[in-house]
Amino acid sequence: MARRGYIKMYRQIMDDDVWCDSDKFKLWSYCLMKACHKPQNVLVGNRIVRLDKGQFITGRNDIEEEYNRNCKKKDYITGVTLFRWLKLFEKMDMISIDSTNKYSVITVSNWDKYQNK
Repeated sequence: MARRGYIKMYRQIMDDDVWCDSDKFKLWSYCLMKACHKPQNVLVGNRIVRLDKGQFITGRNDIEEEYNRNCKKKDYITGVTLFRWLKLFEKMDMISIDSTNKYSVITVSNWDKYQNK
């Protein structure tokens, strides 16, 4: 699926701890790019999940596959590690995570503040 559009990236990110770790910065950028820019319904299995602006659905296997696409083997990051980093982002108030046994809804904190026109 071709993705269109853009996200805003504030220079303030350079003052954040995430900036100093290229793998975590890549994960943060991934979160921003995956988040919805407008409310939408998403079909997950046989269930319709309503997503608001700044939210996206993922699971450990999905995020591992997408994050590592076209990466060299030495740069591969496991899904367990990626979710551990997401939990760190949650502690840093960058995101919130609402998990079920099938998927997680990730909400980017302050989405409207930074992404609205």
